Amino acid sequence: MLRVDNSRLKSVATCDTQAVIEFVLGYQGKEEPAARKCGKDLHSALAHFFRGGTVEESVGVFSNAYSQFAKDNVPDDDRLAYGNVVDILDEYLRSHSIDRLPFEPVEGSVETPVTARLTDEVELWGLLDLAVRERNTGGLYVLDHKSTGKISSWWTKQFRLGSQMSTYIWLKQQTTDEVVTGAYINAIEIGKLPDVRFKADGGEYKCRTHKTVYSECRRQHAKFELFITSRTPEQLDEWHRDAVALASRFESLTRIFKDVEMIQHAPTQGKFNGGCTFCQFRQFCSAGRRPELVESMLVYQPWEPWNE
Repeated sequence: MLRVDNSRLKSVATCDTQAVIEFVLGYQGKEEPAARKCGKDLHSALAHFFRGGTVEESVGVFSNAYSQFAKDNVPDDDRLAYGNVVDILDEYLRSHSIDRLPFEPVEGSVETPVTARLTDEVELWGLLDLAVRERNTGGLYVLDHKSTGKISSWWTKQFRLGSQMSTYIWLKQQTTDEVVTGAYINAIEIGKLPDVRFKADGGEYKCRTHKTVYSECRRQHAKFELFITSRTPEQLDEWHRDAVALASRFESLTRIFKDVEMIQHAPTQGKFNGGCTFCQFRQFCSAGRRPELVESMLVYQPWEPWNE
């Protein structure tokens, strides 16, 4: 049986070349971007926290996973530097005790893998960060943690109709007789916190916003946002039709592109829709997608999260 997830389907919708390299042939870019590594390790820390871990334990989970990587790969003055990110995480955890949130975590739902039949021949897989029950209404939601360089109205728009939340809501709906009302987005901005600044006489500069020195208000510049996106039954039906069509196209790609010698023959729709901008394979494609460059520019690391 063919198994797909949102990452596979989204890649097929973006660019056949991207989908073939990563999800058919199993290659990744050699260098792991710091933002992706940081986001993954923040997820681990948040999972520990929502399982009932203390602030100190959860920060420790992040530190053990990210501190050495950041030391080796990230400049000290970068927003993704360990000291900057760990301060933001610590501030989030201390200001978001679970009993003050508008929902209660559903017991046993942290980082839960869920599968359901998309069709008789296709299984859809997803890893849900958390299921929650709203305190005031009792409504059931999925929750997804998101870290980003900047929380903005432009950034939040992607979740209004985006396939990932539709996938998670639909998958959760397959496991319960209740209506899954929607999805909470738990957004954490990993921006650069202001540095402490000193005057010539040794005194500290004051923050114009908080009217105090930066050493006292630095963490108050951390930004977090919790918001909801919902899906109507009609929207989920539409998503399902699209997902089935993309799964069928992915199945075709797996039949056609059997080895790296075929990569140059895959369509490159990313050039037309902006998919190349942040693609991990843009350098490989710029070099002509030549098969002899695969081993030097890419690493064989199949995306199979269900086996982790």
